[in-house]
Formats: sequence, structure tokens, C-alpha cells
Amino acid sequence: MMNVNSIRIIRIGFFSAVFATAMMGCGGSGGGSKQSGGAAQPVSSAAEVASSNFFNVKQATIVYRHVVGNQQITVVFDDYGAKMRIEGGYAMYIFDEKAGTAFECNVLSKTYKPTTIAACHVERRLFKMAVTDRDAELGGLTVSKETIAGKECSVHTLARGATHTSTGGWNGIVFLTTMDGSDVMRAISFSETAAADFLKIPEGYTKE
Repeated sequence: MMNVNSIRIIRIGFFSAVFATAMMGCGGSGGGSKQSGGAAQPVSSAAEVASSNFFNVKQATIVYRHVVGNQQITVVFDDYGAKMRIEGGYAMYIFDEKAGTAFECNVLSKTYKPTTIAACHVERRLFKMAVTDRDAELGGLTVSKETIAGKECSVHTLARGATHTSTGGWNGIVFLTTMDGSDVMRAISFSETAAADFLKIPEGYTKE
């Protein structure tokens, strides 16, 4: 039986975070990034709150398949990422920067509790394609193209010794992470839509 701790979103996103950190050496450093004038720039959580354009499309629903337990991760956002819901394993994060609300839900116990916008930003950054093709090439990464979930994505591959890691994305959204040619996380469906009620705590959940 799988240990549920291994499928918490912050854990399943660890590979993405490590690879994003490696790529940030091409154009910036620190927690998360923002593209400006074609270059990746570091961004603080406070600055993220002030900006409504974290992603490059207004709204989206993305379903990913993750290698851990062949599970699904579902991401829904609106207002370019200022409003977002991330669900995978037993964890769910729901936040609205403009309203100043943020919640962490436990899918197994069907409970929820308030959390911080900054904590939700940690999860959101895992789905951000932080580096432009130009910056990736300048940093020594190989850039290629692959159609994923119907979108032509840029794929940045980093070779370190015998290890090859890749991150692919479209319009600032991560669609793919791989290690040595094997998928870690891949988008299997994408639409530029968001359900009207995606920010609501699911029915039947109680506050911790």
C-alpha cells in the first residue's frame, strides 16, 4: 500500500521544483520567477500577490498524470493564476489572491483549514515554466518542441553527466517533466476554461 505522504502535492512536485531551481541559474535565483523582457527574474510572494499575470493565459484546467501511483493532479486557475485550485493525492489547495483567502484541504479526512497565500504560492510555482527558450539556450540547455495535450510545447533539457532532466511547457505553464526520458509528470488534458465553482470548498468538508 502506498504511503499517502508520498503523494502530497508538495512532494510530488519536488522534481519540478529542483529542476526549476537548476534552470533559474540561467536567468535568476530564488523562489519562483517572472519573465520580463525575455529574461527570467526572481519574484517574491508579495510581488506575486501584486501581479495578476503569473501565467500567460487567463484561465485553464489542466489534468496531469504523475509517476507516483500513476495518479492524477488537477490544476484550475483564473485571472492568470491569481485564483487557483490544485488537487493531487490527499492534498488540495484553494486560494484567491484578490480576496486574500487561502485554504488547505485534506481529501482523505474531508477537512480544511486556513493557510497562507505564500504557502499556496509554493505549490503554484511547481506549475510555472519559468525560463524562456532564449535563456535556456544561453544557459546550455537543449531546446526542442513536443506536442503535449494539444499544445506545441518548448522542452528544455539539462544534461548533467549521464542524467538528463527535462521540463516542457506552453505559455508559462509546465506541461511535462521527465528524467532520463521517462515521464515524471505529463499533462494529459488542457482547456482554457475554469469551472464557476472551482474556488468553493467541496461539500461535506468540515473545518479543522
